[in-house]
Amino acid sequence: MPQFFSAAMEYGAWDGDCATHGKQEKFTVTADEVRVTAAPKYNIRIGSTSSYKSTFDFNSGNNIAQTYGDGYGNGKVIGRVVKYGIVVQLYNDNASKGLKGIELPDGSPITFDLKVSSEFTINDPKEGSGYAQGTKVDTTAAYMPLLWSCDGNQPTGSGLTNSDGRVLYDSHGCAQGCAPYNSGGNDNSCYNGGQWRATQAGDTIHVTVSGYQINVDKMPTTNGDTTTGSTGAYGVNLGIGCFSAGEIWLVQPYNKIGDTSTNPGPAFDIVNDYGEGKFDTSAHAVNMKATTVSGTTFTDPEGTSNAQMKNNDDWAGAGGRTDPSGRTAKPCGVCQSPKLQLGSWRNQLPGRPGLCHGGEQRFACLAAFPITTGMRGITFSIGEPT
Repeated sequence: MPQFFSAAMEYGAWDGDCATHGKQEKFTVTADEVRVTAAPKYNIRIGSTSSYKSTFDFNSGNNIAQTYGDGYGNGKVIGRVVKYGIVVQLYNDNASKGLKGIELPDGSPITFDLKVSSEFTINDPKEGSGYAQGTKVDTTAAYMPLLWSCDGNQPTGSGLTNSDGRVLYDSHGCAQGCAPYNSGGNDNSCYNGGQWRATQAGDTIHVTVSGYQINVDKMPTTNGDTTTGSTGAYGVNLGIGCFSAGEIWLVQPYNKIGDTSTNPGPAFDIVNDYGEGKFDTSAHAVNMKATTVSGTTFTDPEGTSNAQMKNNDDWAGAGGRTDPSGRTAKPCGVCQSPKLQLGSWRNQLPGRPGLCHGGEQRFACLAAFPITTGMRGITFSIGEPT
């Protein structure tokens, strides 16, 4: 309760009359109550893109790498890896307020789950299978996406390892176009996003983010790759404060999970089952949990992202096409658009001479062909095999 005193009262009792002025000069003033309200307003945003095809040895890595045991044969899985960039945000429902009114997390671990799924669209049905062209098959159980690696979103050189000891042969070694970098405090990086760890149980990946530090004066405004057109996507002035960003790498197997054969292709199990087509590999962020500085628990209702401030950016997927011989389109090393080896496919694709504009003469670059994007992720359709 604030109190104010006359500077002229040099003598006499505080509670009596002033000896000089003959009156009481102590007054008590009670100010109106001021309330400052804040609430936990958080969000998880996820993006993805297909990366590369390889044989992935799940017996590799260190003690924090995900392993799956003997049920997955010798631990070597042929497939395509998809990289996901995930960012944890302070997210205001009124952008004009910036980050005012948002109660910060207390620094304890933040957890959430990724529900993974796999869907195969049949483009050229296997003869006698009874499937029609365009049929979509839920392949999550038999061809479940597998957690290859998890880390804070930071560049890693091709052929080098993440902190879990898993090798990445991606040209960037991170999800540079899907999320800011995890640390650095620059326009394209969080201040200190801490440590990212993940484990998989069935179709659920449990993710834990710990050791993060929030500095509202050092919040990114773009993804890690500032040339992706993400400039202005985040920022305190927009009420969106990114404080931690991670990368998740999922392998989409081409052979059945638990198949102990060493089928290297060219006719993979998926082609033998259904014919030529394409996978869509997806992940949905749900069940976010965090604790605020006042001890309030922030929790998504089970199986949803409904407590988050935005729940239409928690899903992402990416796709790749397989033909009857098991080949898949790969990103062009120059322009990162899908490409196919010449000789495997017609050299003369519709409307293009079939050579990469970047000079990779052995490949047909599809940069000028339609690439469809949307809620089903990234997919592409190409010419028929010769």
